Amino acid sequence: MAGNGYFDKGDSTYKPLSVETWDDFQGTSAGDDWDSLSSWNLTQNLPLTFSTAILDYGKSDILNYVVTVDASVPADITVSYGDTVDSAGGSIDSPSTVSTTPSQTGLLGKKGRYWQFTVSLGEPDSAGVASEVVLRSVSGELRGERIQQTITDVDSSTLTGSTGVRQVELGAEFGAVTSIITQPHLPTTNYVTDGYVASGYVESASTTVTPYIFVDKSTDPITLYIYDIDAYGKRKSVDCTFDAVATGNRALETDITGSIREDD
Repeated sequence: MAGNGYFDKGDSTYKPLSVETWDDFQGTSAGDDWDSLSSWNLTQNLPLTFSTAILDYGKSDILNYVVTVDASVPADITVSYGDTVDSAGGSIDSPSTVSTTPSQTGLLGKKGRYWQFTVSLGEPDSAGVASEVVLRSVSGELRGERIQQTITDVDSSTLTGSTGVRQVELGAEFGAVTSIITQPHLPTTNYVTDGYVASGYVESASTTVTPYIFVDKSTDPITLYIYDIDAYGKRKSVDCTFDAVATGNRALETDITGSIREDD
């Protein structure tokens, strides 16, 4: 664990150091010396930052990162994650990061094994309600629980996008999509021979296209690429009706304190 402040054992909190140094109180003018100080009321060195210990989930997976902060001012949080650590285990190798601010929505789970959270506390509010910047506690948790949604009889032409390139909107509770399984319906066209009318005639069915659906989970919302592929491998973008089962993590958001939580 590391930061740019100090731990006050008196009230078990983490506080910023001062901007002033020893040399600032070694002058010759009246009151410009250590003996004149009656309280430690100096200029806070902000932002105050503190990094947690590295969490090891045990395997690389798409995870939700839940971070709870108790501080005197709202917190910004930097989430660092990756799949390896250095030989000493003190830092994550070339980590990816997510930066959050208070009252933010639309955060997604990320894939990694090792995780670390850095809290940053800035200036007190303009009204001066919180005159002293103090970090009382910070804790992080990794969650790999999944939720699932089934959608049926979806006409892709009704979705956002263009023919054969469609975006699928899932429920608001969905964050990162870990998998989606699609099943296109086989479209048919009924026909009757021109001028042919007879008692007991049974219509025949002629298949016009055989749709294939490919999924891009890296987009938000996820994108479906729908093709009719002929025997020679030629692709034609088409729409179709399909069913799907999506699995993923709950959406994440930050509250007014800056803490990261799952969207209920």
